[in-house]
Amino acid sequence: MTATQPDQAAAPPPAWLAELEQRATHWSGDLTVDPAAREAAATDAGNLDHRRPAAVFRAGTAEAVAELLRHTGARGIPVAVRGAGHCLSGHALTDGVVLTLVGGLGRIGEVDTEGVIQVGAAVMLADLDAAAFAAGYRPAAGLPDYHGLTVGGVLAVGGISAWWREGTLADRVRRLRVVTGRGEILLASAAEHRDLFEAALAGLGAVGVITDAWLELTPAQPRVQLDLLDYAAAATAFAAMDCLMDNEAADEVYLWVQRPGTGGRPGATFQVHAYQHTDRHETQPLPVEPEPEHRLTQLVTYPERSRMITEMFDSFRTSLSWDDTTKLWDDVLLSGQHAEHYLTRRVAAFTPADWATEIPQFVLAFPHRRSAFTRPAFAVPAGDSDRIVLVDTLRDRGLPGADPSWTATVRGSRRGAHEQARADGGVAYPIWGCWDGVWPHAVRLGEHWRDFAETVARYNPHLQLNQGTGLPAAIRAELGR
Repeated sequence: MTATQPDQAAAPPPAWLAELEQRATHWSGDLTVDPAAREAAATDAGNLDHRRPAAVFRAGTAEAVAELLRHTGARGIPVAVRGAGHCLSGHALTDGVVLTLVGGLGRIGEVDTEGVIQVGAAVMLADLDAAAFAAGYRPAAGLPDYHGLTVGGVLAVGGISAWWREGTLADRVRRLRVVTGRGEILLASAAEHRDLFEAALAGLGAVGVITDAWLELTPAQPRVQLDLLDYAAAATAFAAMDCLMDNEAADEVYLWVQRPGTGGRPGATFQVHAYQHTDRHETQPLPVEPEPEHRLTQLVTYPERSRMITEMFDSFRTSLSWDDTTKLWDDVLLSGQHAEHYLTRRVAAFTPADWATEIPQFVLAFPHRRSAFTRPAFAVPAGDSDRIVLVDTLRDRGLPGADPSWTATVRGSRRGAHEQARADGGVAYPIWGCWDGVWPHAVRLGEHWRDFAETVARYNPHLQLNQGTGLPAAIRAELGR
């Protein structure tokens, strides 16, 4: 254990810190109260919330995680598990202890005979994808396009990709190693500790800390044909996505709204991305109706396709200070018949000044099959249609520093759309603070809420984990604690 003295200019350290520092000298992890380390863990990708932890604990083994949780749980010391810090609204922020996974929990195992790979929760998606492809495979569920995320962080929220036949990354997990809130190290799967398994996947880290996951892989094709199809209206773009999926014409499908002026059009362009994974050496025509106003087709390697969104954000990071800009993102799942209207409403609320930022504003739509989502802690919209759509609205101020007027304007402009989405049976994908708006956790999880709350309380009776997600408080209220 290494430690430095806390910043003397900061608030006095909490009463429990001295005992924690003393105990941690006997643990295998590394506890630090270094001001720089604490400040680095005091905000997230949104740069709107700030909560400086009293300490940061780096754990390289499941046992190190267990040592921390056994101590903090019994004393009511809050712990927030931090992956890449990509979620917004303070998910991984706390004034207690921030737990980060390092070292041995960043290892990648060999692919077994069933096409399953064991990975530590600290493994970055980019490294997982590269290791799988080197062995001739790819993650069976696909991966979120941005690969600067940890496996554990993604599994805690679900992990949605553009592979429309699939559900989340969490849907293709065979087994987990979880350190519960009580500090027990358990293996969990559909056959052992199933309640823990289901509560850990897409459960926002309330029940415990995922330290290892066994993920399903599938053989990878060496190349990908990319077709970018431009439409002038959301209705025709959604019809094109329906056509591509109905005809099984593409493996990955999503919609990316381009800012006005793209391609010389005065309004926004609704650009459908259709990707075919293939062993062909040449492109071939992609049949789609309606016919797009413009299309661009190219053939790239699998690694090139995998890296392209991550490289785009890396360029924002280096040239546009993306890590420092203030952001308000929200993600909503709706049945297919409502998603088009919701997306159109969100795009219509953008002003010319909104579109003019150097960092793009993102409005994306990822269609999927309802039947592919199997984890009870991952909420899906109401309805009978098998076609559901995740609509992401990623607002970026494009500048560092707080601007209360901008924040209030964006939040106000989306409130009505969220209320209508909920009325239409939509649910939030909780990588943002949806529980403070129209989707409290009990509403979001619906019929699964009570079972989820009781499972979390069984394995984590202290409810000290990830309080920034709002789940511990909601579970206490539900169970009368």
